Order: sequence, then C-alpha cells, then structure tokens
Amino acid sequence: MVPIITVSEPPTEETCSRKLNITAKVETGEKLHEVGRFYSTNESTLCNLVKCKDAIKNAVPE
Repeated sequence: MVPIITVSEPPTEETCSRKLNITAKVETGEKLHEVGRFYSTNESTLCNLVKCKDAIKNAVPE
C-alpha cells in the first residue's frame, strides 16, 4: 500500500492573526489554560506559540 502524502498550504493571514492574538493574551497575563479553552487549543501548542512569538511577529505581513 502506498502512503498518501499531503502538502500543507502556507498559513493564511487569519491563522497568523490568531497566533498574534493568542500571544497577546498570554503576554497580558491570561493563563495558558484559559486561552487554550477559548481557542480550543492544547496548552502545549500555546507554549510553543509563546516560545516562537518573535518569529511569528516577523512572519506576519503588516
């Protein structure tokens, strides 16, 4: 059986703005589990977003 390989599309502007909103909420002091519940996202995913917030800010077109 041949494995099916899918190619992911580049992130949309909506996805990037969502990531910026998430990092902004965490920077203002909201707890990770609260933000995770709001966005239906795992807490470990949020930790990675916060860790890479500078790269996300540089990747988003202004």
